Amino acid sequence: MTNFEEYLIHKILSFEFTFADQKFLLLPQKAIYWQNEKALILADLHLGKAGHFRKAGLAIPAKSSQKDYSVLENLLEKHQPEKVLILGDLFHSEYNTEWEVFGDFLKKYPSINFELVMGNHDILSIEKYNSIGLKIHGETLIAGNLLFTHYPFKITDENILNFSGHIHPGVRLEGAGRQAITMPCFYRKKANFILPAFGSLTGLKILKKEKNTEIFGVSGDRIFRI
Repeated sequence: MTNFEEYLIHKILSFEFTFADQKFLLLPQKAIYWQNEKALILADLHLGKAGHFRKAGLAIPAKSSQKDYSVLENLLEKHQPEKVLILGDLFHSEYNTEWEVFGDFLKKYPSINFELVMGNHDILSIEKYNSIGLKIHGETLIAGNLLFTHYPFKITDENILNFSGHIHPGVRLEGAGRQAITMPCFYRKKANFILPAFGSLTGLKILKKEKNTEIFGVSGDRIFRI
């Protein structure tokens, strides 16, 4: 293990924060557990992306989304949420067989409400989403002082917190000797709290630490504040 890796490990921690009397736990599986509502929040699964790529002639393994299902299943078993709130881009594009796979997955959890805030890749009809038991909220969902969207909104009211996705935020840490590591992250800047992409077939937009920002990197089964 290098000195740089040891430095990172010493920084690792779990993180819980409170906003407007609502408690949230950041999870290394690139999701948030909203404790007051017993709700799991995640964004940008991009299910069906592998099939979309294969249709375009790219050699993507047919079971490449299996890891995402496994991670989600483990989260449901561990936290026992009453609701799963997905902040857009559930499916990557048009209908494919992945849709049926996800529908079968939802049937395993009839006691959990699965809800979707629509994203730019969610292009199927509302009836199609409803047919597998998804509740649709359009482009915004407001819950007290909390705003849930796919795109980050421009919020000036410091009493509002906007949870969103879309960006696929990542962070790059550099050490001496050209050592570097890149990873997904949660990114908060004032009223905006951007979740990392939950799906494994997604890229990263590297964001930098700026004034009034907080960054929480995720690597493996750990999360740490940068």
